[in-house]
Amino acid sequence: MTITELVISALWIVVLLSIAVLAILFLSKLEEVKRLKESLNKLKRAFDELDEQAKLIVKTDLTLNKTQEELEKKIIGLYTLQKISRLISTTLDENEIFRRIDESLISDLGFEKCLIFIFDAEHHLLCKMGHSYGKAEVEKLQTALVKEPIFEPVLQKGKTLSSLSSAKHIQTRVDQLLNVSYFVLAPIITQDGIVGLIFAGN
Repeated sequence: MTITELVISALWIVVLLSIAVLAILFLSKLEEVKRLKESLNKLKRAFDELDEQAKLIVKTDLTLNKTQEELEKKIIGLYTLQKISRLISTTLDENEIFRRIDESLISDLGFEKCLIFIFDAEHHLLCKMGHSYGKAEVEKLQTALVKEPIFEPVLQKGKTLSSLSSAKHIQTRVDQLLNVSYFVLAPIITQDGIVGLIFAGN
């Protein structure tokens, strides 16, 4: 074997060894890429789970805040009702009772508007309280309450009328007359029968 052949053989061996080393490195890199992909997928799954948990926490937090606000409103309402009860339980004078129920108490109950009407001796409605209504509006409503058929169940049969249980046409008519979307109209009933009505809205 000549020197040239020896050199060529040596070169072939070097080339083959280089190819083998490169193949091993390539396989090693492929394994590393595979491991990195698996790690990336695990991280992605963990991130998705954390994202879902974060969304759930935010949703729960919003629900809790809303529930807390509603509970606070109810507690304020109950406290206000207790306060009203204390204020009116110490007198039997009708005028004094209505004098003690001021507009701040109505607002604390969560209502924007309130009217209290009482029948006089001639069975005319007299306004004892008109929260958020002007004098002209109250006078107009005094007439409307007696003439409108939709108020008949309250004033003659002692039934309560509300936006939650009334037909759509009644809700629309009450909105037109009293300018409210949500309302309660309740009779004031004593041993003598129906003596007036209370309206609270929005």
